[in-house]
Amino acid sequence: MKQQTPVNYALLGIEWVAVADEAEVAYVDLMTRSRAHASLLEDALGVEAFRFTRGNMLLHAFPRVQAVAARQWLEEHGLAFVVSPGGPREDGPMTWVQGGFPP
Repeated sequence: MKQQTPVNYALLGIEWVAVADEAEVAYVDLMTRSRAHASLLEDALGVEAFRFTRGNMLLHAFPRVQAVAARQWLEEHGLAFVVSPGGPREDGPMTWVQGGFPP
């Protein structure tokens, strides 16, 4: 068996190489600022939202819901299934997959 010569990534202009593992996402944290979306999500997911305030906004959180169900609901309502750390901003998305709160 012929042994391959390692690639010199520096000669290709690549500064560093990382190996990443992929893992299926089973659960996500879904959030909304919309009372209507919260009500629809409660019915669709069969769970009650955890409600809290951040600044002057009332947020409805659905922690650890099945990713497949969350994605299906979002796509059926024309919303993107993407992680959004900027959701709590007033100009952010109305309903989103939570990825951390900005400071």
